[in-house]
Amino acid sequence: MKRARWDPRACPVRLRGKTAVVTGANTGACARSHTRTQDTCTRSHTHTHLRDSFKEKRRERERERERERERERERERERERERGEREREREKKSAHSYKHRTRKPKISHIRNNHMMDWDGAENDQFKRWIEEEARPRLHHSSFHRPGTPFSRDTGRQEAWSVTGLTTPPGSNI
Repeated sequence: MKRARWDPRACPVRLRGKTAVVTGANTGACARSHTRTQDTCTRSHTHTHLRDSFKEKRRERERERERERERERERERERERERGEREREREKKSAHSYKHRTRKPKISHIRNNHMMDWDGAENDQFKRWIEEEARPRLHHSSFHRPGTPFSRDTGRQEAWSVTGLTTPPGSNI
């Protein structure tokens, strides 16, 4: 097989694996200018043909990036428009449903309870406790003593005096 003649325009440094291998003389700077990915160097010693193609490629890459940026901007504008439309739709829908959005938990079924026809302060206190109990719970159900509507919270133990019992139901005393 005939060996290829050395091209004076070609870079005298070639990459073998990841290390630059010098095949010509006076190429220290040239070898240093190599990157791991380029087979030919970017220095301008004799590479007019390479330089032109490099510049062309770089310009092409720049143009591509610019196009990509433009597409991205267009997408962003589109998203913005859709978001605005959705907001307007939501406003239209929510205009008539203000009442529903401000609903409080309903405890009318407890208010009609026979315990409610007590008198005065006890009645208010009891209403307050009942309302607390009617609120949706955020903690675990194991906080409740079995057989009682009240939680383990020590602040609410006075409830038993309201019911007139001496010991809370569920405690085996």
